[in-house]
Amino acid sequence: MPPFATRQLRFPCGTVTEYHDAAHASDQATRFLARHLRVAPGSVVVEAGCGTGVLALLAARGGAGAVHATDVDPGALDLLRAAAAAQGLDRIVPHLGSLLEPLPAGVQADLVVALLPQKPSPGAFDVRYAGGADGADLLCALIEQAAGRLRPGGRLLLYHHSLAAPVRVERALGRAFLWRTLAERFRLCRRDRYAALAPGILATLQRLVAEGVAQAWEQGPHLVWRARVIEACRRSVP
Repeated sequence: MPPFATRQLRFPCGTVTEYHDAAHASDQATRFLARHLRVAPGSVVVEAGCGTGVLALLAARGGAGAVHATDVDPGALDLLRAAAAAQGLDRIVPHLGSLLEPLPAGVQADLVVALLPQKPSPGAFDVRYAGGADGADLLCALIEQAAGRLRPGGRLLLYHHSLAAPVRVERALGRAFLWRTLAERFRLCRRDRYAALAPGILATLQRLVAEGVAQAWEQGPHLVWRARVIEACRRSVP
């Protein structure tokens, strides 16, 4: 595989070594979500849109009986395979594909965890960031898929920020889940840095904020929004 680097990451639920390269690496959002990851011994865990698989590695280290990890990027899955093999975490099974679609038909999960692209986008751009016209397309698709893959009482642990249509996301959660916000914090990004992600992306966000779809604030040269970890419990009856 192409050259990569390694780094050790420590969290309350365990310590793992991430394999990463110039195109694939975890960030502060992964670390924020990982601090709230709790895994029951022997449980079946799925990380959707896993990237380098930090959360999958932590789930395996934390005692999960089986861990499935999905991503649309083969290079990300190669890094996860290498990291899992080096750390003896052979219970991790990578799957190439979108969200929960590539899972074998019989897989029923106790926990689905995900940090997905969710920036509102005026058109197609980097798959690491784009979440559709209002940012919530992948989030809502995962919520719907998780309702069919989680056992009754199973949990969905989701990173969500207020740029991505909070009302739409909460409505999707309410159809099959009881949910709560576990943790919340503010995020800052320079306006010019955000605008450089893609042509028209800043204007798209500003329009969605004006329409009440997205939530963000402008403070001096910065954009500010809320980031949160959502825990949702699958109801027995949809």
